[in-house]
Amino acid sequence: MTSQARGIRSAIDEGRQVARTLNPATVLVLLAFFVVLHAISWILLPFVPLVNRLARSLRLPRTLVAVAIFAILVAAAAGVAALGISPLTGGCRSSSATSGVPSRTSLAC
Repeated sequence: MTSQARGIRSAIDEGRQVARTLNPATVLVLLAFFVVLHAISWILLPFVPLVNRLARSLRLPRTLVAVAIFAILVAAAAGVAALGISPLTGGCRSSSATSGVPSRTSLAC
C-alpha cells in the first residue's frame, strides 16, 4: 500500500469519527449556542460605544469590559425577574393557605 493510499484511508477513518460525534443532540446544542450568540450580539450592539469608551479610559481589554457589562445586564434582568416572580409565587401560596381548601389555581402553582 502506498503512502497516498494510507493517507486517504486515515482521512476516511477520521471522517467516520466526526460523523459519529455529530449526532442530532450535538447538532441541536450547537445550533442553540449559535442562536443565543447571535441574539447576544444584537442585545449588546447599542453598548459598543460605552464599551469602547470604558476600555480606553480604564485601559482594560475590550473583551473584559464587554463581559463585565453583559454580566451587569444579566444580573439586572435576574433581579427584575426575581422581584416579579416572588409576588406571583407568594400569591399562590397565600391563596391556598388562607382558604384552607385547595382551588384549581393553587394546585397549578
